[in-house]
Amino acid sequence: MLSTDRPILAHSVCRVPTAEGPVDLKALFAEQGKPGPRRVNRMIQLAVLGARRCIGDLRLPENTAVYLTSRSAHVADSLLLLERIRAGQPSSPVSFINTSGNMAGYYVAADLGLRGSNQSLHAMELAWSQLLEMAVAAAEPDQYLLVGCAEECVWPLESHRRRHELPADCPIEERSVFILLGPNGSAGPNRLRSIAFSAMAEPPALATDTRADAGLVAPAAFVEWLEQPERSSQFVERASGSGVSSSSASGLCGVITVAP
Repeated sequence: MLSTDRPILAHSVCRVPTAEGPVDLKALFAEQGKPGPRRVNRMIQLAVLGARRCIGDLRLPENTAVYLTSRSAHVADSLLLLERIRAGQPSSPVSFINTSGNMAGYYVAADLGLRGSNQSLHAMELAWSQLLEMAVAAAEPDQYLLVGCAEECVWPLESHRRRHELPADCPIEERSVFILLGPNGSAGPNRLRSIAFSAMAEPPALATDTRADAGLVAPAAFVEWLEQPERSSQFVERASGSGVSSSSASGLCGVITVAP
């Protein structure tokens, strides 16, 4: 278990519906009064949108660290790259860079004028809990941490659901989720106290992410849980039942403790 005492100073969930096809993100950037980054892919746009929504008018220190996760990462560029390779065509340099580096985190930091540590973690299981653990363990005690997750979709959605091993009727959306953690021991309403991992035969009653797409929605479910006026002190992110095969359904959970 990793213990800490960092206040959660801000949080946000940016949801983008997918039923009618890809939404033009320019309109969402226009609502923020500032255009988005140019010549970037959709995942980068989603990450910047979510980070701006979380921060709002706050001015962060330049050394604020950025930590970003995603279950599927730059899936659209990855598919395009593989299709071109299969067809014997040269790969796009931009697509290749996007699939092999932390470009979304870089653009988030550049957009907000941040120069601190910038790291990404992509995992099919317990990505949110692992990212929080990595951020808290790596950061300096007096450092602000911007921690987020961005998930893009690729159409047709039927194929995207199969890619994540989700049921054919499972609702799916694009989203960008961010929280801002303050320096260790500083003032704030909700305080991140610990991140732990536990093998549990059955998901405990306090688990909030029990849907088939739990691996995709855990960050958003965490923020929604934070906003509940009466809640337990622990949020549980499940590994099993999150779209992976039954052979990996070990019951492993990430347990995130937040208290006043």
